Amino acid sequence: MSKHSLTVFAISAFLALSLVAISGCGDKETFAPPSKEDIAEARPLVHAVNHFGFSLLKNIDRSNNKNTVISPVSVHDALSLTAQGAAGSTQTQMRDALGLSSLETSTTDKQWSTLIAALKTAGQSDKKTARDLEIANSLWYQKGFTLTDAFKSSAQDMFHAKATPLDFAGGDKASKINRWISQHTDKKLTDVISHTSQDDLIYLVNALYFHDDWADPFKQESTSQEPFTKANGQTHDVAMMHKTTSLPLYQTDSYQATCLDYQDRATSLYLFLPTGTNDIEPMIDSLADGEFDITVSTLNSGETTEVALGLPKTKANFSADLVPALKSMGFEDMFDPLKANFSRMLRTSEGPTSAVYISGVAHATQLEIDEKGTTAAAATVVEGKAMAARPPENPHIFICDHPYVCALVDNTTGSLLFLGIIMDPVH
Repeated sequence: MSKHSLTVFAISAFLALSLVAISGCGDKETFAPPSKEDIAEARPLVHAVNHFGFSLLKNIDRSNNKNTVISPVSVHDALSLTAQGAAGSTQTQMRDALGLSSLETSTTDKQWSTLIAALKTAGQSDKKTARDLEIANSLWYQKGFTLTDAFKSSAQDMFHAKATPLDFAGGDKASKINRWISQHTDKKLTDVISHTSQDDLIYLVNALYFHDDWADPFKQESTSQEPFTKANGQTHDVAMMHKTTSLPLYQTDSYQATCLDYQDRATSLYLFLPTGTNDIEPMIDSLADGEFDITVSTLNSGETTEVALGLPKTKANFSADLVPALKSMGFEDMFDPLKANFSRMLRTSEGPTSAVYISGVAHATQLEIDEKGTTAAAATVVEGKAMAARPPENPHIFICDHPYVCALVDNTTGSLLFLGIIMDPVH
C-alpha cells in the first residue's frame, strides 16, 4: 500500500518535482532543507501558485485541441520576481492577479525562498534515487543600468537569481539567454526566445527541470499499440503502457483519478480521466473550482484498490506567448508603456528609472512519460523593454485512451510544478 505525505495547500492539477542539482549547470548554491514550520508558513504561497496555475490553464487559447502543458511554479516565480521591481498600481495589480494581495511583500519573499529551498532539497537524503529537480532564476539587464538596491536584494536573497549585464544595443543576445536555459533544463529547452532587440532593458528568466523513475516501473513487454480517441472523435494507435497494481482511486459521476509514485516518494503524478466523454473542459472547470483539492486529499488517505491501468507513452512540447492569457487574468498595466511602473527595478547614474514596461512573457515546456519514468522541463522569460470510493472485487479499469489531465505534484510542499492537458500523447 502506497502512502503519500502530501498535504494539499492549493487548487491544482499539476506535475510536481523535487530538486537536485544537474551536472554541468554552472555554480551551485548550497541549500539547507527548510523546517516543517517554514514549509507550513509557505502554504499560502503554494495555494496562490496552484490556483494561478488553473486560472492560467483555463485562459490559454486551446482552440487547436493540441496538448497544453504549463508549469505554474515557473510562471508564477518569474512574474513574482518581476513584481518585486514594480511600484504603485502596477505592483498592486500584479500581486492581485498572482493571488498575493492578502500577503505582505516581505512575507511572500520569505515564502518564495522557502519554497525554492524545499523543492531543491526534497528527496536528496536518498542518494539511490534517480530524481533530479532543478529550479533557477536569472536576470539579464542592459549595460549602463544597474539594479536598484531593493530589487537586487530580493532577486538574489529570496529568488536566488544571478544578474548579468548585457549590451542589447550591441547585437542579438538571445543565444546567451537560451544557453543558460538549456544548461538548467538538461538541454531539453534550447530556443525559448528567438532574438533580443536594441530597446530591451531586462530579461527575467526562470528554468525548471525534473526527472525521476517510477517507484514501480511499467514492464516494456506490457506496452502495446492501442487506439486513443481524440477530442474530435478520431482515433489512432498509441503505445499504451499497462500494469495491474494497488493504487489510490477516486471516482465521481464525471471523472476518475489515481496517482503514481516516483522512486523517491517525494513526487507523484496525478491522472484525471473524464468518464464517458472525450470533452475535457467540464472536468477542468470542476478541478479548478475545488475538486482538485478534494481528489488529492482522498487519494492520499492511504486506501488503495486493485487497478488495471493503461497510460500512453507521451512526448508533449508546448510553447506560447502568455500575454493574452495574462491580460485576461488581470495583468494589464504592466504591458502598457503609458501605465507600467517598474521604477523599483532599474536605475541609471541619475537615479531610478520608470522607463520599463513588459513587452512579452514566453513560456515553453516539454513532458516525456515512458515505462521507466518521467522527464519534464519548463522555462518562462519575461521581457522588459524601454518605453516609447469503495474498492471493487475485480481490478478497476483506468485506461487513458482519450484526453486526460496529468498533474506532477511535489509532495513536500504541495506545489504544482507542471499541469498538463494531453489531447494526443504522440503529437
